[in-house]
Amino acid sequence: MKDYEYERDIMEMNHHLEPSLETVFLLADAKHSFISSSLLKEILTFNGDVAEYLPQNIYDAIVKKRDTNES
Repeated sequence: MKDYEYERDIMEMNHHLEPSLETVFLLADAKHSFISSSLLKEILTFNGDVAEYLPQNIYDAIVKKRDTNES
């Protein structure tokens, strides 16, 4: 719900700035609704495995960036 409210606030501001803009919300399947980018980032911070939640190329890029920042 909090993600929806956050996105709704962004939609409202975008509409205020450009009234012709239209926003579409796509909801995740309920089995994935608990996953957020913040949660995945926190898990990655502690070297947790989030590979099953990301496309391979995105996962590889994030791990590479994390490993570069740790050096």
